[in-house]
Amino acid sequence: MKWINENIFWRIPVDFGELLFLLITFSVSVVLVMLIWCGLRRIVKDRRHTGLVYHSLKVVLMFQLIPLTDILFRIAGIMDIQWNNFRYDTMLPSPLQISAGRILVSIWAIGFVVHLFLRLREGVRFKRLTRSCMPVCRKTTELFDSYRRELGIRKKIKLAKSNAISTPLIYGVFRPVVIIPEELEARPEQLRYVFLHELLHYRHRDPLFKQLTVLSGCIHWFNPMVRVLMPQYVNTWTEYFCDESVCAVTESGKAYCSTLLEVACDSGRRYRFGSALVEEKPLLLRRIERMAKRPMGKKTKRWAVGLLLIAFLLGNAVTVLGAGYGVSRLYRGVAKETRIETKVPYREPEQLTEHTEWLGSDADIEEGEVTESRSAIVHFEWTVAGGAMKKTPSFYKSTSETIRVDAEIDPNNISIDIGYIDPEGYITFVSGQDSIYHTFTLYKTGSYKVFVRNNSSTSVMVSGMYRK
Repeated sequence: MKWINENIFWRIPVDFGELLFLLITFSVSVVLVMLIWCGLRRIVKDRRHTGLVYHSLKVVLMFQLIPLTDILFRIAGIMDIQWNNFRYDTMLPSPLQISAGRILVSIWAIGFVVHLFLRLREGVRFKRLTRSCMPVCRKTTELFDSYRRELGIRKKIKLAKSNAISTPLIYGVFRPVVIIPEELEARPEQLRYVFLHELLHYRHRDPLFKQLTVLSGCIHWFNPMVRVLMPQYVNTWTEYFCDESVCAVTESGKAYCSTLLEVACDSGRRYRFGSALVEEKPLLLRRIERMAKRPMGKKTKRWAVGLLLIAFLLGNAVTVLGAGYGVSRLYRGVAKETRIETKVPYREPEQLTEHTEWLGSDADIEEGEVTESRSAIVHFEWTVAGGAMKKTPSFYKSTSETIRVDAEIDPNNISIDIGYIDPEGYITFVSGQDSIYHTFTLYKTGSYKVFVRNNSSTSVMVSGMYRK
């Protein structure tokens, strides 16, 4: 096991320092977006704006699934955007941050796999429940299809019954199925509201919403705001919005509330992967109170809701970008403070002399593995045998551009050559021991490669990077 840890896992060509930074900025941005949404929820209490709060919650889920901070910073790096002379792509992690990244990213990966396994196991059990269901009678199926067509749903949705559940529910994204308790089939006066409720859940894409929320909880398993509070918010506001939609379609809130109370007498189980008519009795009481005490006024126009959602999205994006910028400055400061000093005094670039030789064809030179991080920064960690050379994959450069190389050599008393191979087969390099830092200016346009050559008879470990 020790050999596996030292020679396989820890040698994976992954920038753990970059992954640690991504994990930190992702978590900070998710917390900030959720706090903004909670503030919006407190401000907008009017029942007319239920749809706004519901749809903004979907925007929050998008921020939890997509690392927007990293994407914005990468775009800034590609566009060469700077803030106060600070560049995201020049923020190089220190050895301490790389070691912490290995540990923390490994812990996160283990937690993600464990939580994902537990959720998938629940999903498999729920899937078995749907397969054990029984078909309903033809009259009930025709009634269900009439309501489906009334709501403008073209997708064919399966209807089944089961004695293993106590409340109607809908499950599935690509092959949806509505399941009702077996005894409910004999109460046609309640089936209207039950079918409308579950069909509106499908039209709102709530089963997909809930399953993506489960995935978000697995990604952010260490964050209680996402793993614990987010499913509660999703469960609550999907029901609020669905209740509003049913009341708008039927215009009979009292009969709908009566149906909810009757179905709730035998319910109480919460379904993580599906949307049920009644999942929690405390939530049911809040739903009925919301419909009774807050009469529906003039509904907000769709274009107004769209504008408010765009403003909410832009506000979140600016907040996330600002938070990421602050975290990145702190991260770069930690990198500077924890960078290990070398035993040999650092040599300035002008002390290194460039040499040029004819190489000819470089087809026989071994190509080493590299890891490209932000913008044009490429990292490598190679073992170069005595008298051997290694090169990187080719990349395109123009005249007057530069290639900056930075390398650490172990053992530090062995001299190596490091430089580039130009499009015509010439090599330009500098020689040095322990650590090398140099910037090459190019005089041709074409395809280039960075190379390392070991002139000694002893193998060396070369860890470094270059900016294309």
